[in-house]
Amino acid sequence: MTSFQYLANRIIDRYLSGYEPIYTEESSIDHPLGVCVSLPLITGGLHDLYDHFGYDINKVSCVSNGYISELILYLDQNNRVPELLAYLFSFKRFRSILGMLTDPQEIRKAHNQMIEWTIAKINASLIYDNLHLVLEDNVFSICEIGDNPIPIEVIEIKKVTKSYIQGFPSRISTDIQKQNFDSVVSHSRTLLEDVFMYIINDYTHKTNKSSGDLLKIWKECKDILNLTVQSDWDKDMKEFASGVEKIIQSISRMRNSNSDAHGTGDNRHPIEESEARFIANLSTCYSEYVLRRYEEIKRTRKKTIKFWPL
Repeated sequence: MTSFQYLANRIIDRYLSGYEPIYTEESSIDHPLGVCVSLPLITGGLHDLYDHFGYDINKVSCVSNGYISELILYLDQNNRVPELLAYLFSFKRFRSILGMLTDPQEIRKAHNQMIEWTIAKINASLIYDNLHLVLEDNVFSICEIGDNPIPIEVIEIKKVTKSYIQGFPSRISTDIQKQNFDSVVSHSRTLLEDVFMYIINDYTHKTNKSSGDLLKIWKECKDILNLTVQSDWDKDMKEFASGVEKIIQSISRMRNSNSDAHGTGDNRHPIEESEARFIANLSTCYSEYVLRRYEEIKRTRKKTIKFWPL
């Protein structure tokens, strides 16, 4: 039995699902929400929650300790329970509860308190197994009692979205106006790196740090998206994939030799506005393409799909 499986009990299930209060008016600590506080109920229902984590709720035949507990046991097989906890405690989920508050500091404080109280309630159940739930560097773990207390931190999950990509031109507009075209190249490269790393982390359910090697990151992302050239592809498909590969390589090399990220030499080719805009547009379009492709893979719950061009 792994440590996270100890979370799969009916008491903890009711706290995490929002059906059991984590704070009442009898508590000695004041809370801006007043009388009774529970975690947010699952928006969209349990079907949406199960679907979010790739588990078919229709396959659940018997639930003894609650549906959250059942999901914990399923996710624990792939070490994904911390991902579920991060989702349940994520700041955006608390809008329905904290929406009545208007002061930003008060909102953050209330969110922190609710996380702290929920973990305290969970630990009151885990104490009988000599365990406690802690957060360290924004990562959940379950440890034996006796470790030094860990301060509670708010979990923020960075997610690359279509809106993030489409907002790229406005983020580089100042550099364009100031004719800082080297910086545009650097930011274009960073956009690609952000998108590739998001896909890798979301697919592997891990928080991997970027190595800074764009070509290495792209190779790993390409394997996930099934964009590695196959022998049965026709000539046009192969040429298209090869052309995309050269674009990634060029942006990576150009960033290293021409952008503001490194020193420049006498043979340096200056980046003009037309080139900077072209590189930025290429990065934006290709980022949208790979993100859309990955989202289709997630929707179909398959790890490979047939190749299709832009």
